[in-house]
Amino acid sequence: MSISLTDSAATRVRTYLEKRGHGVGLRVGVRKSGCNGWAYTIDYADSVAEGDVVFDPGALDKSRAQFDIDLASVDLASTESEAEAKGPLWFNTAKFPVAHFASTSIRSVGGDRYEIAGKLSLKGITRDCVVPVAIKSDAAGNRMAEGTFSLKRLDYKIGEGEWADTATVADDIRVRVRIVLVGSA
Repeated sequence: MSISLTDSAATRVRTYLEKRGHGVGLRVGVRKSGCNGWAYTIDYADSVAEGDVVFDPGALDKSRAQFDIDLASVDLASTESEAEAKGPLWFNTAKFPVAHFASTSIRSVGGDRYEIAGKLSLKGITRDCVVPVAIKSDAAGNRMAEGTFSLKRLDYKIGEGEWADTATVADDIRVRVRIVLVGSA
């Protein structure tokens, strides 16, 4: 799901922020509530918070990406496989429930392509990571950053014990990234 603002709506938000005298934008969220169990929330954002992605091609030095991934949310279409992946030999979600990524720099590599350098933490191990992304638009006009990078699972102790044998499961794992960018183009 993505949320897009028309130019008129974006101008209106900026006008409200100017009248308010502070703030960096709006923060949209979802919380448990309502008849169906979920409700949207919209609040002023006074600062950039953990989990926010700030991307401005004209000011890459001020751009950043930082987010957590709930490892217990892994969906492998098999209850047995999911239980194994969440267990101590793989992600060990009881002890390490989230993976964390925080960018240290974003640089243009030409066109609408960028490299996001940062730190990826999995199972208590933090390593440098570079995520190449391309900025694209989907059929509905939503802008997104898409990319693929590889990591060595054994560097993060993912797949220990009998699963550490790379003849059984490859060490190189491809990770696909797709982040919807909300805001003006």
